[in-house]
Order: sequence, then structure tokens, then C-alpha cells
Amino acid sequence: MVNMSSTTTTEVGPTSTVQVRFVPSDEAQFTVTDTPIAVPETLRRYALSEIVNHLLGNEKPIPFDFLVDGMLLRTSVAKYLESHALSRETIVKLEFFMATPAPEASTELPHDDWVGALDTNSNGLILTGSYDGVVSLWSGTGDRVATAAEHTGGIKRLETISDDMFVTASLDHSLRVWGGVREESLTTKLLLSGHTGSVEGVAVSSNGQTCVSGSFDKTLRVWSLAPAGSLEGEEEQSGKKKRKTNVSAQRTTTTTREASLVLEGHTNGVTSVVYGPQNTVYSASWDHSIRQWDINSGRVVHTLVGGKVIQSIAYSESANLIVSAGADKAVRLWDPRESATTMIKRTLVSHTGMTSSVAWSPTDGNQFVSAAYDGDIKIWDARSSIPLHTVKAIEGKVLCVAWPSKEQILCGGDDNRVHIHSVGK
Repeated sequence: MVNMSSTTTTEVGPTSTVQVRFVPSDEAQFTVTDTPIAVPETLRRYALSEIVNHLLGNEKPIPFDFLVDGMLLRTSVAKYLESHALSRETIVKLEFFMATPAPEASTELPHDDWVGALDTNSNGLILTGSYDGVVSLWSGTGDRVATAAEHTGGIKRLETISDDMFVTASLDHSLRVWGGVREESLTTKLLLSGHTGSVEGVAVSSNGQTCVSGSFDKTLRVWSLAPAGSLEGEEEQSGKKKRKTNVSAQRTTTTTREASLVLEGHTNGVTSVVYGPQNTVYSASWDHSIRQWDINSGRVVHTLVGGKVIQSIAYSESANLIVSAGADKAVRLWDPRESATTMIKRTLVSHTGMTSSVAWSPTDGNQFVSAAYDGDIKIWDARSSIPLHTVKAIEGKVLCVAWPSKEQILCGGDDNRVHIHSVGK
């Protein structure tokens, strides 16, 4: 930590200066003078970052971002003053923090068909689902260690339940709960049956005891994830376990389970579901709405309407915001509070193809990633209307994206690959 102090105003630059005061977001990590500094009014964040590095005495420069009144600075200081009708005599407070570096492509995981779903577990293993109905388990170094092909349709969503279990949603109208991750021998433990249309989304509760699915049959269904055979009236089916890594098939027993609750209200297909606060669930639909449900009563608590067809949503508990991907190429931020005066907080336009998937950063409640049919993934900050970074992920359509750790973003698409991008390594 470098501590710099000054009792006089510092002049930086020859003419047309404005007064700024640099304030660190993390005072335990950075300390600089709180005395106003005169800087050229045309400076933008890169030049401002150089000044902060100089004040900190950094031999190796650190890229910084800057907040002004809670919004990321993406113009010159002069433009900011003009857009807010502020005098040049105003002392501008610039809160600085380390910028998120651009993602860099590192590893590709080849599949035999489009990759529609992916997730990771706490052990760093990667789980993927593809349009040929195959689920695959990958090591953190990119080696495929197990596969299973029990779905009869493409896999649209995959969610981790625990280090040993996960659930998949499929075009074959079913969900499957899988075990055997630790043993690298994937088997279906539960077949969740009841939807009459393709199952597009699934979300797992924080305690791992229930999951909620959304389908093109316009319904959501709530399922118990209690161990197979622990509920009354469950049907067991004996069948063959199909694994590409095995020459011979093994006999397995699968328990078929029905939903404990069916939620009806959407007027078109449900494309995405996520858990929200206080035992509620958010669902997105082609009916242009996001609905919040109380899964104890099965009733709609709140409805958000706006935009176009919604393909995917993600909820940030820390920011209390929902981000959505839409068929109109836009990414939208929603304020889900019933007291909110404006449901759509911001519409972000940058993608040139339909946006398909969104995910929040696991460590920064303001940042999220979007994916689209233009082949790009973009990192955003909720405090700016301009993406922080744009990466050409594939030469095709990106169908799914995940941000499982601070250092890693994963995406899959119609090039039959998972693309792993390193962030900040």
C-alpha cells in the first residue's frame, strides 16, 4: 500500500483544466491524496488511470475504472460536466477501482453437436449438455472423463446440485437428475416427468432440496430432489445405461417423479427460471414478461412487462437486479421491486444478433456477461450503458454462457465446442 499526501493542488497538463479528487473504492488496498488535482479536461479513463498509477508510485501500471455519481465514466471529464450542466469550477469526485481485464481464449472442449448447456461444480469440474442428448464431464484441464446419453432430445439447460449431482432440462420434455460425478460414472437418479413441451430452463434452490423448471407448455413445475425411493408412489424403470466411454451397457434403475406443484399463468413458452429472494422464483417467457412466483402458494407475486421475447434471465441478489437476453438483440436490466417506478432500468444495445444467454459475475454484483447469435460475448457493468469488453467467441451462434469463477468465463454454441476464456490471468 502506498500512502501519498499533499497540502497543495497539483497541476497536471498545460491548459483547460478541471479539478478532480481521486477516491479509492477500497481504502485498505489503495491510499492517495484527497487534495483536488487539476487535470486536462479532455482526459478519459486511460489517462486518468495513468495519473492514479503515478500517485500510487506503481512501477507496473494497474488499469483502473472510475465512478462518477455511481456511474462508470466513459467520456472525458469535460463531456461529463457538460452532459450534467455542471460548472468547470466543480470538483469532480472520481472513485477508482481495478478494471476487469478483457477475457482471453484459453481452451476449447470439442463435442459432437451444438452445446446448449454448461455449468461447473466447486471442485472445478465442467459439466456440459449438447443437442445430441449427451452430457459430458470434463476435468479442469479440459479432459473428458465421462459421458452419458440418456436424453432423447437436445439439452437446453444444466444446473449443478452438489459436487456429485446435477440436473438437465431437455427438448424431450423431461428433466433428469444425475449422480456419479465423483466416481466419473454418470447415471440418472431421477426422471422428472410431466411437461408436455420442451423444457427450456431449470434452477436449483440454494439448499439443493428442490428445483423449478420452465417449459414451452407455458408452465413452471416444482420438483423435490429428495433421494430416489424416498417419496410415496414413485415408479422405478429398469433400463440400459448408455455411455460413450463404455463398450458394454450397464443395467440401471431410474425413479420417475412427478412435480409437487404446477405454476400456470404465462401465455407463451417459458424460456428461463431463476431463484429470487425469500423463496420466490422468477420466470421469463415469450409472452414478453418476467413473473415472480411464491413457490409455497403457487401464486404470482409481481409481473414485469416490457421489451420483446425474453430468452434468458439471471438474478443478482447483491444488486437486486435482473438481467435479460432478448430476441430483439438487446440486453435489459430490470428492477424487480414492486415499488420501482420504472421496471426496465436500462436497455443495452450493442449485440448485432439475438441475445441468447446472460450470467452475473460470481464476485462483482455489478458485472455480468451476455452472449448472442452474433458470436460475441460481452462483459457489462450495470453502472454503464457501454460494454466493458467484447470478445468474438465463435464464428457462429453462442447458445449459452456461464461465469463460474472470477478467473473464468465459459460459453458454448453451434460450432460444437465449449470455449473457455481466462479473465485476469
